[in-house]
Formats: sequence, structure tokens, C-alpha cells
Amino acid sequence: VSAWLLLASALPAMLVSSLWLLESKPELEMKGKTLKAFVYADPEAEEFLEVLPAQLWRRVLVSRGRVPFLTELAELRLASGVGELPAVVHAADTSVFFGLQGNCSLQVWEASAARQELPLRQGAAVVVFPGTKHALLQTQGSESCLILSVLQESGGFDRHDAASGFVAADAESLPVLKTAHESDLLSKKVYLAAGRVPGLFQVSLARLAPGAQCEEHAHRSAAEVYVNYDGKGCHLKMQNEQGQSRVYDLTRGKVAVINPQTLHSAWNDDGEPCQNINLMIGSPKE
Repeated sequence: VSAWLLLASALPAMLVSSLWLLESKPELEMKGKTLKAFVYADPEAEEFLEVLPAQLWRRVLVSRGRVPFLTELAELRLASGVGELPAVVHAADTSVFFGLQGNCSLQVWEASAARQELPLRQGAAVVVFPGTKHALLQTQGSESCLILSVLQESGGFDRHDAASGFVAADAESLPVLKTAHESDLLSKKVYLAAGRVPGLFQVSLARLAPGAQCEEHAHRSAAEVYVNYDGKGCHLKMQNEQGQSRVYDLTRGKVAVINPQTLHSAWNDDGEPCQNINLMIGSPKE
């Protein structure tokens, strides 16, 4: 069953001006393959594939080899009342689980072999460190549940004084913070900050108030992940490999992963806020 897991806010230090990109924009390569400037995916255009009969379905939105240090980005759907699924352990990948619909949970085994059950209801997230045994669980309610699953190539690492093999948080309990962009209409809630996981610089929920605009920028060495969480007005403008820009709708769960050195901007043109799940991913050596 391990096959299903093999499956707008940026950090100031990673912001790159348009001037730098005009001066020098080397082609981005990954193991000899030239990468596209970005990946854009619409979940509604992809099919769920059954992984465990009548229990677990999975649809991959971003596969390995398209974004540096991103193993996979997928949605997982669990049937109602399936109980605990088989446990998995990743030796060199960090797993991010984000609740999108329904009431799932994640069982996590501590080093002492004690278990913790962590909620994965809508707005809750769990970051599982390499080497930590974990299993999805669905026992509540009559509806199936939907989870965003991200695997990041962190490599194994020393957790130092970390008391557990995971970080868990819920949107309701997180403080509202300013972003790196100069606008009071942009804010975020941070689930995981830089410094905890090599190469995973942030996991957050970014909020764009009506009329909010995120200025055009790029990241020198990190990829930025956008997954629409709610709202009707989020849009992205992204520049392709030929230097041509196009506007993309970022509603109804659509996904955009912007590779390093790619110019992009974001805004909300609706009268209500919109929110996106946001990750910053780069080299574990940074």
C-alpha cells in the first residue's frame, strides 16, 4: 500500500526582482531534464484511481520529476468508516497532510511506540518527519473525506530536540500573520516555519482579501506551491519559458507549482476573500 504515498506568501530571502531575471535567467534543470516554468493542474480534469478496493482512492496532480525536491502532490479520498489503513514509513521524504473535506485522522507512532491520533478535518494539517510511522484513519460520520498529500524530498535529518516525529496544527488555532509582501490585504497562518524541515521552508494558509494584489516576483532557488482552499476570486499570472505571461484561474481546488526563477503575481478580484494552501520547497542543503 506504500504505493499511494510514493504515491501566497513568500520568504523575503527568496524574493527575486524582475531586474535580476532580465539580467540572467538560466534554464532550470533537474537530473539533466529542462523543467517547465510552472505546473498547473485542475483536479476536476483528473480521475481518482482506486488504491485499496472500496477504501482508498488517489489522484496525482503533480508527479515526480516536474518540480525540484517535490516527490508528489496528490489528493486522497477515504471511504466512510474504513477504519485504519496500513501504516507507512518514509526514510527520506517528509509528508504533509492537509484536510480538505470530511473528518479523517492520522495515526502517528512515537519513538516509544505510543500512538497519537491527529485530526485531519478541514483546515487541519500534519507534517510527518522521515522515519515516523503513520497511517490514515476514517471512522467518523457518514461521508468520505478528502486529504491533500504532499511528499517533499527532505532527506533524513536530525530532529535535535523535537519531542515527536510530526508537527500538527489547525487553522482555527493559528494566529494571523503578515506576509512578506507589502499589503495589509494579504495575510497568512503558518503551520510550519523555516528551520524545522530541510528544504521545506514554509507550510501556510494564505488569505487574499477582496482587492488584494501580490506584486510580480520570482524565487531564486525555491518552488512555490499554490493549492486553492476556498473563495472564487484567486488568480495567478505566470510567465512561461518563452517569457510570455498568462492569467490562470485559481479556484475550485486548482493547483499551481511555480518553479524557481519564474515570474508570477497573484490577486483576488472577487468581493469575498479567497485562500490558498501555500508551500515553499527547495534544496535541503539551503
